[in-house]
This record gives sequence, structure tokens and C-alpha cells, in this order.
Amino acid sequence: MFLPQTIIADRISGTHKVVLLKKMASMIVVSLVLASMVFAFAGLQVPKVSAPVATGLPTDWPSVYFCTNTLPICNETYPMEANVSDTATFALVVFNLTAATAPEPGNPLLQRPLGNLTGFDVQMSWNPSVLNLTGCTVTSPWNDFQTPVSPSPYAGVLYAQIFELANETDQGDSIPGAEPGTMLWRAYSSMNFTTPFNGNGTLLITTFKVIGVGSSLLNAAVALADNYGRELLWHQYNGYFHTPGAPVADFSFWPDVSVVNKPTVFNASASYSPLGYSIANYTWDFGDGNVTVVTNPIVYHTYTARRTVSVSLTVADTNGTSSSPKTVTFSVVDLRNVKVTSVTLGQVQAVVNTTVNVTVTVSDDGEADENCTAAAYYNTTAVDFNSIYNTNWTKIDEQDVSLTTTHRDKILFFAWNTTGVPVLSADYYVLVNTTLVPFEENATDNLKISQVPVNVVPEIQSWLILPIFMTATLLAVIVYKRKAHRQRYRTVS
Repeated sequence: MFLPQTIIADRISGTHKVVLLKKMASMIVVSLVLASMVFAFAGLQVPKVSAPVATGLPTDWPSVYFCTNTLPICNETYPMEANVSDTATFALVVFNLTAATAPEPGNPLLQRPLGNLTGFDVQMSWNPSVLNLTGCTVTSPWNDFQTPVSPSPYAGVLYAQIFELANETDQGDSIPGAEPGTMLWRAYSSMNFTTPFNGNGTLLITTFKVIGVGSSLLNAAVALADNYGRELLWHQYNGYFHTPGAPVADFSFWPDVSVVNKPTVFNASASYSPLGYSIANYTWDFGDGNVTVVTNPIVYHTYTARRTVSVSLTVADTNGTSSSPKTVTFSVVDLRNVKVTSVTLGQVQAVVNTTVNVTVTVSDDGEADENCTAAAYYNTTAVDFNSIYNTNWTKIDEQDVSLTTTHRDKILFFAWNTTGVPVLSADYYVLVNTTLVPFEENATDNLKISQVPVNVVPEIQSWLILPIFMTATLLAVIVYKRKAHRQRYRTVS
């Protein structure tokens, strides 16, 4: 199952990330006073980890996602659909919590926890013109929710005793202390010394009444903390909802990795209305603070700094109905460049109709993983080193090349069969060039010629072998006799 944009928890902005951690720290004193209550639960049997049902989720870190009665994972690819006046219920699930740790992205020396959950903070928002919240159940502690809570396949999270840190709802998105736009805020923590939670579990259940035609993103800004107050690493996926007939936003972009101060083209021509309405406008959030509304499906945008961006598109049809956002994440780098580093021939002389081995090194000299094609040629006219394009070249072969920023060099091997060279007893060079990558930094280093040529000579015909052998033998005999004669002459003298 395809999953769209992954939001790494470490990149979620705002104060809600630290609220949970600070409040958990403040609970330590209270926990010490209530320690006797903790030990009352010392005999608690921790349940086995539920069998994974969320296929398609990454396995490196835990994941937080929405599910419904009909969708194991409710996401951009598989949104929930319901009619106006229907009820829509979503479960927010945490999946694959373990006691392990993993290196923090960008700082491999720092280990971050992947589980031992003892607290969570959830701030949710949605489109209030489409969905109206009618209920929210926080499925903690686990002791009170030991069986799966519909529509989730999992039981609750956190072990008793727990503390309520935040319980606010305002569909006018004006909750003091919360992230801007937050409509629901729930935060809970286990008491200190309580057994931490691992496995799969349900954070909360939200129920909505569908009050309008259109689409809604269910955005959940989540923070998860372990028993030492450290924030976990996890993948987060937003939920998606639409009523039947809502338009669908879709787009492509070029290049796949953008370059600073170079235009990126976005094409939303694939967006459509299932009911046949035309798309009236396209709202682009380019992920760098720029939000643009246009009526043309094709738009250009230039990024001015190196970064990873998440670009979202929402479309509205001529009936006034909006789509759920389509979101794609990609990188913006300072430069992209591929070059041919070396071209080496296996020998300096070869008999025609034999094979010359050519070794080539192609390198990634930029900041993005690259794919290109490397082609090798030999000259069929004299090489003009001042302008190689004045020389005629015949292709030997070509190979597809994949380069990464961690494995920058790729060694290629070409086998050149010298059959058919136009002139014998002549020198031949080998030229290798690669296709350009988007916004190539240096288009001149994609091409390189071998430093030395190979001299291709005629092969000896089989019918000449015996005469040549006989001639060589006769010459050897003559030379031997002359040497013997000279030796005898010297002896007599």
C-alpha cells in the first residue's frame, strides 16, 4: 500500500512539542508522593504486541496514523468517504513502539527512543465547513481499554495511573497555548515509575458529523515521550476525508530534485472532478512560506535556499467544492553535477577483429542522487581536440548509471570489438559522455577522451603463416651460418 508524505516528528514546529515533556517533568514530584499507587500495579501483565495489520508502514521507526472501519490506513491515497449527514469516525493509532533506539537524522551520535511510551500530546484540526466534531474518546489508560476500540484494531495506550495534561476543544481554532489552528488538544502522561507502553495502541477516537460537501485534511500534530521525558522518533501520516464527488487534486513536478535559484515546474493537469465540473482554481503551498492561488494548472516556483520542502495542492471546482490536499516532499539542493572522471584503455595496440577493454569512472559531483546514461564511442576520422564535434564518432555501447551521494563513483566496463574500423594501422581514441542531469552545474565535464589511443593493426591471414614461418626459419639459418663462418675465420687468424 502506498503511503504519502512522511512527516518526521522532529520536524514538527511549534510549542506543543515541548509542552508534554515539560509537564511530564513537573509530574516527577507528584509521582514520588504517589509512588505507593504505582507499586500497586507492579503485578500488571503487559500485553503481547498486537499482530501488525497496518501493512505498508515503514519498520525503522514507529508510525502514527488514522484508520476507519473500512480503511486500515486512512491517508491521501485511501481517504474516507461519507455523505452529508453521515457519521465519520476516525481512530488515531500508534504502531510499532519498541524499547529500541535509533540515530537521530542529521546527528547519528545522538540516539533517540523508538518506544517506552509514557506520554503523548495530540493537537488536531480539520475543515469545520465539512466536518463537525461530536465526540472524542481518549483510550487511556490501557487498563480501561484492554480490547480493541472500534474502529481501531488495537487496545488503548499507557498504563495506570495517568495524568490529564490537556483536554480542550474549540472548533473556532482559538485554544490558548496550542498551535495556531488547533481545534482539539489532548495530552496525557503516565505517573513516574509506571511500566512504559510498547507495541501497537490507540491514542484516541474522534467522531464527526458530515455537515458540508467537500474535503477535509485531518491534521494531527503529535508529540510522544518515553519514561525519561525524551521525545521519540516516529513517522506521522495525516488523515483524509471527502464527500462523494469531491474534486481530486493531483500533480507532477520537474525536476525530481530542485536546485536553488532554478525554476521548478508544477503541473496539476491531472486534477479532476468526478462529477464533470471544471477545476476553477489551484491553491499551491510551496512549503517555503509561499502560498499561491492560480487558475492555470501549470505554475513555476523558484526556491532560494537549500532545504527539504513539502508542497501541497488543493483544488476547487466550479461548483465551489474543494479537494483534500495532495502533498509531495522533495529536496532542494545547491547543485547537481555528473562527470566522467577517467577513460582507460586496456592496451595500446590491438589486432583488428579483437576486443579492447575500456574502463570508465563516472562520478556524482553534486548534492543529489543521480541517474544518467554513459555512452562510449571511437573515432572514425582524425580527432580534432579543439572541437571534438568536428570528429565523426561511432558508438561502442551505452550503460545506465545510478549514483548516490554516499557512493559517488561508479566504474563501468565496455568491450570494444575492433571489427569494422575504417583504417588499419591507425590510432583510435575512445570518447565517453553521459547525459546531462537537470540543471547540470558543469556541462563540459560530462565528456572525456582517453589520454592515449589504441593502434589497431591488421591480423595475419592464416595462409601466410607457413610462408612467414619458413622465411623466418631461413633467415635464422642464414644468420647462424654467417656467425659460424665469422667465428671460424677469427680462429684461423
